[in-house]
Amino acid sequence: MHTEKQINLKEHMDTKMENIRVNETMKQNIMAQIESEQNHETIRKSSGKWNRKKLILMAAAAVLIAAYPVTVGAQAAYRAVSEWVTSSVNGVLAENLYAIDGAATDQGIRVEVESAVNDGHSALVFITVQDVEGKNRLAEDIDLCDSFDLNIDGVRGHAIAMAELESYDPETQTARFASHTTIHGDIADKSATLTLGGIMAHKTEYPNLDTGVNLAALAQPNPTRGGRDIKTIYGMGYIGEEPSQPKKKDLLTPDVMDIPLDNGLDFVHITNVGFLDGRLHLQTRWEQSFDNHGFFELCRKDYTGDLSSEDRTAYLAPQSGVTDIDFDTVNDSRTESFYYHTKHIEYIFDVTPEELKDYNLIAVGFVEDGDLIRGSWNIRFRTQHTDTLTFDGGSHASRVEITPLGVYVEGYTGKDMPSVDIHYADGSSETVDGFGLRSISGIFRRRQSCYAETPREKTLDEITLVTIDGEEIEPRS
Repeated sequence: MHTEKQINLKEHMDTKMENIRVNETMKQNIMAQIESEQNHETIRKSSGKWNRKKLILMAAAAVLIAAYPVTVGAQAAYRAVSEWVTSSVNGVLAENLYAIDGAATDQGIRVEVESAVNDGHSALVFITVQDVEGKNRLAEDIDLCDSFDLNIDGVRGHAIAMAELESYDPETQTARFASHTTIHGDIADKSATLTLGGIMAHKTEYPNLDTGVNLAALAQPNPTRGGRDIKTIYGMGYIGEEPSQPKKKDLLTPDVMDIPLDNGLDFVHITNVGFLDGRLHLQTRWEQSFDNHGFFELCRKDYTGDLSSEDRTAYLAPQSGVTDIDFDTVNDSRTESFYYHTKHIEYIFDVTPEELKDYNLIAVGFVEDGDLIRGSWNIRFRTQHTDTLTFDGGSHASRVEITPLGVYVEGYTGKDMPSVDIHYADGSSETVDGFGLRSISGIFRRRQSCYAETPREKTLDEITLVTIDGEEIEPRS
């Protein structure tokens, strides 16, 4: 049941429409996207499967229309979208969205929380980021710089706080995000604060290209290993079936060379090249940045095709076991901050000194940081209760909760992931997809519980029975 505090999303849309404007091109684009998604969903619904991302897009479509002030000419588009979302989606998710009129502006960038839905475990929040000064500082490659978070007062243990870009409108310079946060603890009826500290856009993307570096001339047959300048090694690799944590002795001594790459890639320097244990190690230092990234391949010189084509993969040098190792030197750690850090990456290839002369060093998918806007955006709102259906867990679990956002199995005693089926009053049923997410980032490990996101075509009122590993369990009275 909805609480009295929940706001009807359609009424919220109607209120916002009085002040909104949408041009004809935007309206047509919106409706074309909606029609495409609707046709796609009609086909998929016949199989009884739902895709969470598509369902979010459907709900986001209503939010998108609600966010724009609409002229009288756009009223039909608004009505079509709002009615379709609430009827075709059966309101499982859309009817639980509650409207929020919260916004914060800093550095000429306005961040608005438009609507949300939450249960006792996770929250889905729709936000917009707009350049209200019209300076074209945002773009389709907008990055929230890992500074996005959703804080729920009095609740600890945020496992996931991510914001996924749903759309970008260059005309209004507005980006829309669907943010999903999974939290350990009861978050219903809590004060929440959405925070954002940095925004980046206009990154530079480089095509796959030959660096022109003659590795065969640089590679040392007996280079020095490790050293005190290596401070922290990240990650876990695999050699065969056995996990292997790289150690200092598995790395070249850092910063023996200093060779910048050409073709605009001077934010990466080659700092050492040599053979360790029969494999080529290519050590690189990435200049101070937020998210400069890319990787290297060795491609045979007899390949004459497009380096961005998949055809090149047949010509690549082999790699096995641990293929790259990230590490920080002492100096990297000194210069590190939230927004900027230096890093070292060592790439490893299964080639011999004799084979190396037959390969070129290729830079693949390189991206250089864009323009960073640092600010402080804090928006407070209150979460609300959603419908929750609770079942006894039978002999396999302590209990099962089903909400519009997902299925939660607590205290599961099985050795593997549970097999959960939901049965409805009309005789149909569906298997819950997505289990395998046991202990998402460890949040449920203490209770040996698991969670799956399963937006459904039917409402909670239509659920009559749930089975876990074939055992029937009844709803709690």
